[in-house]
Amino acid sequence: MCYYRTFLEGRVRNVVIPYLIVSAPAVAVYVFGHKTHPHVDLSQLAAWQLPLYLYATGLHLGPLWFVPIIMIIYAATPLLRLIDRHNAYWLALPLAMIGSLTLFERLEFNEIPI
Repeated sequence: MCYYRTFLEGRVRNVVIPYLIVSAPAVAVYVFGHKTHPHVDLSQLAAWQLPLYLYATGLHLGPLWFVPIIMIIYAATPLLRLIDRHNAYWLALPLAMIGSLTLFERLEFNEIPI
């Protein structure tokens, strides 16, 4: 577990902190209302929710959309290593598929037949 701690510390230092710093001006532009998003109605969010939403989705800077996803992978690294070490793909994949079926739904106006 010591290796994972140093791994996370390095990722926070080299990925998360630069992401927060580089993103701050873009988040400020959205928070102060100088820019709106063409596809997402950000006005539905409370003032304190908007920066959290922008940082969590990467919506404020298109080229950095992948950073929040990478952070999720960093957090899941111990679980992914455990699955790999015990060759438990036979259990992990069906559970992940069932979990995704229960967590995610079709869009409200999705008219594409299944």
